Amino acid sequence: MNETTPPAIKLNPEPEEYIAGENAFLCAVGVCITQWAFIDRQLFRLFRRGIGAATFRAAIVYYDQHTISQRLRQVDGLLKELFEPEEHNELRSWWDELHKRISDLLPTRNIIAHQPVRRLGTLEGGKPVYIYGIHIEPYQRYLKKTYKGMKGKDMLRTEDLNTHAEEAAELHAELASFAKKVVRAFRD
Repeated sequence: MNETTPPAIKLNPEPEEYIAGENAFLCAVGVCITQWAFIDRQLFRLFRRGIGAATFRAAIVYYDQHTISQRLRQVDGLLKELFEPEEHNELRSWWDELHKRISDLLPTRNIIAHQPVRRLGTLEGGKPVYIYGIHIEPYQRYLKKTYKGMKGKDMLRTEDLNTHAEEAAELHAELASFAKKVVRAFRD
């Protein structure tokens, strides 16, 4: 090999070549999933209040729904009915805003939770660099669908996941404040 030829990306790189990037990526995935678990917990609190059942009964119904989208639909229906009286206009308006934010972030959450990860290699300054991302399952691409959660990109990289984690953390904090206010307004 002549001295001006850049090194090829290795099929089996040494750990020191990729481990920091891989750890940062996997950490970002974990933080995203954890933030959504916290959001789901707040949705359960709202579901329980909306259905007016004891915690264990509400849990049986809520957690029998297998997708967060199904759970969100149930919470939305219950809260709309609960906030129907005019005296709850403020809570209804706040919920509408939160519901929209959840709905906007949910497609990205679903990509993170259900699509595969891959490592790509490139060269930077003559050295191999490994890029981690979440992409649409190759066989699903035959459907030629647009995936809103991808935000027009071919893959979600670590920086996209970090941004999503921050947005989900902010949503969780506001949802927790909202749930607290709802619980106080509708004490048994």
